[in-house]
Amino acid sequence: MKGLKSITIAEKDLIAAKRAHTDGTEADLIGLGSPQLSAEELQRIAQLIDRTPPRIPVWIFTSRVVRDANPDAVGIVERHGGRVLADTCLEVTLLEHRFGTVATPSGKGAYYLPSLCKQKVIFDDVETLLERYT
Repeated sequence: MKGLKSITIAEKDLIAAKRAHTDGTEADLIGLGSPQLSAEELQRIAQLIDRTPPRIPVWIFTSRVVRDANPDAVGIVERHGGRVLADTCLEVTLLEHRFGTVATPSGKGAYYLPSLCKQKVIFDDVETLLERYT
């Protein structure tokens, strides 16, 4: 838009952000959906999980409407040991009582998990994380 400042984010910026927010070495959980996932994202992630199931749990955060409208995707995630949680957020689920390190593609999660949930973080994109933990 005219008059608005624009910025360019280069690949080197993404790499620097990943390095700055990664302090874990091996994740106990993959946390997806901060902010909450759309129906399309839930379906795509369910397909990836079904194709190559990860060896650690995947917790997905979405709205109740999206969860209830996509029972097949939810079933795939749960069949492979994951959970689909509705109307809550990755950063407020008391992860510290069950996990030590969370892998997430969420910048919001990578920023807040260490302080709010006492978590170490592995910050990377969805496909990379799912492939890393298969």
